[in-house]
Amino acid sequence: MSVRTALGVVALLVLAVMPFVTGPYAVFVCAQMITLIYIAASLQMSFAYARILSFMQGTFFGLGSYVACVTHGSGFTLPVMLLAAVAASGVLGVVVGLVVTRMKAAHTAVICTLLVATIVLMCANSFVGITGGEDGLSLRGGSYMFGLAVAFGANRITYCFAFLPLAAYFIFVMLAERTTFGVVMKAVGSNEVRAAQLGYQVWLRHLAVFAAAGGMAGYGGAMNAVVLEHVSSALFDPNLSLTAVLWTAVGGLAHPFGALFGGLLVFPLTELAARAFKYVDIVVGALLIAAALLFPQGIAGLVGERRLGHFNRRSSKEMLAEGPEGRSQTA
Repeated sequence: MSVRTALGVVALLVLAVMPFVTGPYAVFVCAQMITLIYIAASLQMSFAYARILSFMQGTFFGLGSYVACVTHGSGFTLPVMLLAAVAASGVLGVVVGLVVTRMKAAHTAVICTLLVATIVLMCANSFVGITGGEDGLSLRGGSYMFGLAVAFGANRITYCFAFLPLAAYFIFVMLAERTTFGVVMKAVGSNEVRAAQLGYQVWLRHLAVFAAAGGMAGYGGAMNAVVLEHVSSALFDPNLSLTAVLWTAVGGLAHPFGALFGGLLVFPLTELAARAFKYVDIVVGALLIAAALLFPQGIAGLVGERRLGHFNRRSSKEMLAEGPEGRSQTA
């Protein structure tokens, strides 16, 4: 295990015990941060495994929030609310992905996703009768999950529902990194031509990854609505996706725990800066520029490749270059 991976595991353990050793306010802040990390994690997934730098992950997040609110208003329980949010965001990911994954240049995908995010924001602000506009809609009361009463707001139960799937995702990516599946996914994202020559369905894999990333952001949006008990059209603002870019850039876009590192560093800094400085966006922009200039590989890159054990690490490109026979022998 590398040192930076060990740091990621420690960070997850710290977040796991937070609601049991801190007060209500700390639980609220951490729960809100965790729901926002879903945006950064979904962006990291989209870029690392599909090579799509998406500026509409906040759109998936907002859609999940509104779907959770609407389904709750229709009398559905919490599992249905969460599944509906994931499904709706995933379907939108498929629709947009059918276009984005066929774009060869990276900047065209950025422009396309930014345009979609802007269009959705304008629609959300136009249909005020449905979305509530900037005033938004309230999500009051509670719901049930498998017979268990769940009160909305920041509490230990909603914290666990927000944290556990995110932790499971990071652990899965960490464990899958050295499997054949993980090697192929990384290789498909980094070398499309080589992967296609070896017979992998590159386009289909990119589409599935982009849709899955949308579903992940949608789940985070649903839990954000549950924790804050409120949704508004501001959730569709592309600035939310830009914040995810900042978090992943600071944490390390190429590392599985990069989104987590970035969120744990940037979110508290911006919250503290907002208390002392009115124009906190200037601080955020300066931090992004500094990250790009001083440590382009993020916090994970600063830690480097030092390992806790001693064994040879082989890159995904090296394993992919061996072909199917080499991969089977490695497995």
